[in-house]
Amino acid sequence: MRICSTLFAAMCLTAPVIAEAPVAPRYDIAMTVHDGGQLIAKPRLLVNAGNPARIEIGDAKGDTFNMTVEPSFVSTERVSLAIDAEREHTVGETIDRQRVTTTVVIDLGSETVIQTPVTSQNSTPLRIAIQVDRATG
Repeated sequence: MRICSTLFAAMCLTAPVIAEAPVAPRYDIAMTVHDGGQLIAKPRLLVNAGNPARIEIGDAKGDTFNMTVEPSFVSTERVSLAIDAEREHTVGETIDRQRVTTTVVIDLGSETVIQTPVTSQNSTPLRIAIQVDRATG
């Protein structure tokens, strides 16, 4: 940046322009996970935009639920979430595997719901309700 005085044309100051890197927004991601109608988890994550976060849940029967979410800044009022959720669930003698991979754009403060597909007559869908807000503090 160059600053010159109009009174003294020969007197100019030159100063470097320093651009600050934008700070990645931090998001508060609250979820409820239901298997059929039964609540199995209520994870909550604080995640910076552009950074993935992973949840891994298991039980004594060997059933597992794993989910990766990665928020991306869209605007001051919206966020994009890349979601990869998978579940292994024992149904009798069979292991039922369900997976959903998607990207959703959601308004901050609102809720979106994703659901795994039903892969057999004995399986139940995994329903994941997600709400995203700007993290404070």
